[in-house]
Amino acid sequence: VLARKNALLRRASINMPAWLHSCGADLRDLREVESSLRSAGADFDLPTLIVAEVVLAYMEPAEGDALAKWAAGRFSNCLFGMYEQIGPHDPFGRFMRRHFVQRQCPLRSLLTRPDLEAQRARFASFHRVDAADMTATLSATPVDELKRVAGLEPFDEYEEFHLKCTHYFCLAAMTGQCTRAKKIWSKVETSPAVQHTVSVHRLRDRSISRFGLTASYAGGHLVVCGGHGTYDAFASEAHGRQTSVLYRSLDPKRWHTEQAFQQIGEHKAAMYCSSTTVGSKVILFGGRLGPHQPTNALAICSWIGDGVSQQPQLEVMEGMSLWPPARWRHSATLVSIEGKDQVLILGGRGADEAIFSFDVAWLLDARQLTWRCCRICPASDGSYPCPRHSHSAASLGSDSDLLMICGGLDEDEKLLGDAWILQRDESKGAGDALLWRKAISPLPRPRYGHHLHVFKGYYIIIGGVEWTYETAPLCCNGVPLNVRNYEDDAED
Repeated sequence: VLARKNALLRRASINMPAWLHSCGADLRDLREVESSLRSAGADFDLPTLIVAEVVLAYMEPAEGDALAKWAAGRFSNCLFGMYEQIGPHDPFGRFMRRHFVQRQCPLRSLLTRPDLEAQRARFASFHRVDAADMTATLSATPVDELKRVAGLEPFDEYEEFHLKCTHYFCLAAMTGQCTRAKKIWSKVETSPAVQHTVSVHRLRDRSISRFGLTASYAGGHLVVCGGHGTYDAFASEAHGRQTSVLYRSLDPKRWHTEQAFQQIGEHKAAMYCSSTTVGSKVILFGGRLGPHQPTNALAICSWIGDGVSQQPQLEVMEGMSLWPPARWRHSATLVSIEGKDQVLILGGRGADEAIFSFDVAWLLDARQLTWRCCRICPASDGSYPCPRHSHSAASLGSDSDLLMICGGLDEDEKLLGDAWILQRDESKGAGDALLWRKAISPLPRPRYGHHLHVFKGYYIIIGGVEWTYETAPLCCNGVPLNVRNYEDDAED
């Protein structure tokens, strides 16, 4: 390996400084490691920095443990810095393990050292051990630096980036004088222990493989719009932004029969649009193509005919004089105001990296298909929900309390865990006089990219991303739940 690297450096005409020595050894043979270092002139008493970037993960657990213990005993003033993976058991972690197996470099110690506590225990021979996942590392980064990086190019892949960050960590193990190093990582919180498990029914279908899509149930059908991925998961085709609007029947009698999605038409924006069920119709609004290509497109999916002869149609709405600004990662919720069905649009991201405030709502009359802009009054203490996107909203089905929002990402990309109720201001009499009221959050921890549903008085949270790989896939009134998935058990 060293010979190949030295040859590459020579071909690139890179001259290495005289004080830099290359020395190779089998890290499983500690005598060979020490001998190689001594031959290069290493002084084990001088303050020494050791960097292991995804190294111990490829070794057997006992071999990596022995190397860590040897370093603690041999270097009297040492900082051992390590960067590698954690969290092997959730869907992202299982995919990560498969990826490295397919590349013929399996992560041999990951199952034995699956979390930060287990990694700290590996370095118990050191005098001090600090460890944090990459989300905590990012949190310790100066705000100016984060803003500089965020401004380098358009970015909207929050979920993928944050999931990756929760599955990698940094560790600093120190001996001697190096223990005086400044502490920069705050203590990493863990999710509440999951005490309950629920089972789910899986539909048999020709699945679509996408993310960033939206879905709604209407008229006995599941309607899916947009996302990034493939049109057909069973076909060999390139991944990309999908503008197609698809549907399939959700007749309970046919749950266990394979069905393919069928295309109705196309919506102008592929990613992170909203879909709202109004009776037997689905209203699609907003979304984006690229991060600099938001839209305020509006389309209505409805059904013609009765029974088995029903046929879907997609109508693109245009020509209204008043129209909300283009946006994506917003919420669109069906509410009833003075007996009229309205789709209420809140928050989201817009053009030029703008995040929409929550002192304004846009209301779409579901029957007349006309827009109007409505100012929202603050809560009794003068406060508003901060501007955010990737939050969730759900109708409360009340004449006074219209909807609840919770979670999301703020303008600085910080996770939010608060909850607010939008209600009618009865004191002003007007039907569209609205105000905010702060509420107890149904989230056990800050989260974004999730879905909120109100069912028989329960607040149900589905999915989303937290600052930890231990995120519960389901929450009920703030209580985290596991979802039983027999396919995952078989895979492990």
